[in-house]
Amino acid sequence: TQADYGFFGQKDAQQFIILKKMVHDLNVPIELVRCPIVREESGLALSYRNKYLSEKDKKDALVLSKILCNIKSCYKKGITDVKSLKETTFSFLNDNHDLEYIEFVDKNDLEDKSVADDDTLVLIACRVAGIRLIDNVILGE
Repeated sequence: TQADYGFFGQKDAQQFIILKKMVHDLNVPIELVRCPIVREESGLALSYRNKYLSEKDKKDALVLSKILCNIKSCYKKGITDVKSLKETTFSFLNDNHDLEYIEFVDKNDLEDKSVADDDTLVLIACRVAGIRLIDNVILGE
């Protein structure tokens, strides 16, 4: 049977956006629904990879959500220059963090942004204790 809906977590935002484009381009009769990121009480995004982190590592991993919250806060205060917003990232990092990327893209098509707006998706990947963790936020939500 053909499904009517497909539910995907916001944590894997890039995959969701690509699937949404495929569904549209191939005219597949299904509605894709983006579900919010589920977080631990601490703010850490839930992931099967979290089980590989010690309690100390989990505290270090909170840097991802802290960075995203700070960027969103700066945006809400009127800072829209992506270069300036990216610069705020580095004050949160220490030797326990290996930042892979922090990217600002359009939430609809993954096109790079130089000026942030409500449709900007901020993506981050960072290794903590050798474990690759990802997180993201949409600035207008």
